[in-house]
Amino acid sequence: MLFIRILVILVSITFAISANTSFAASGYLVGSGTTSIKVKNIEKDQKEDEGSGDTNTEDKKIEDKKTEKNAQKIILEVYKIQGNKILKDMDASIEKVNPDPKVRIEVYSSIQKTLEFRKQKLEKSELSDEGKDILTGYIEYMIFAIEKKKKNLE
Repeated sequence: MLFIRILVILVSITFAISANTSFAASGYLVGSGTTSIKVKNIEKDQKEDEGSGDTNTEDKKIEDKKTEKNAQKIILEVYKIQGNKILKDMDASIEKVNPDPKVRIEVYSSIQKTLEFRKQKLEKSELSDEGKDILTGYIEYMIFAIEKKKKNLE
């Protein structure tokens, strides 16, 4: 019985922590250290735009593009946060396996080459432009972050 209570507490804590850093497209302010973005409530905007008629169709299109770009930025920031966690765990694992900086630099270089290959495959894929933009931005960020880690080891 005690084991079940502990398990329930751990699950609820994990859920609470992951809810704070998970998908942040709820309309609240999101900050990952690099940018802060506020997304408007799309449903509210749609209700307001329904009554305005055809005179604001261009404004609506511009507003929709801005909202879409903001959503893409939020998704990319969430990916960056998760990427930083992955890099932190990966760095600790690599350091445990081999603490020699030269070997770790070689491992990071190998990972960078793999990411470059993934980026090239992504450009040739049939994914939507928005999806390509988000994933390309994420891969470029990961390559940049790994390069920073390599420079810190040199």
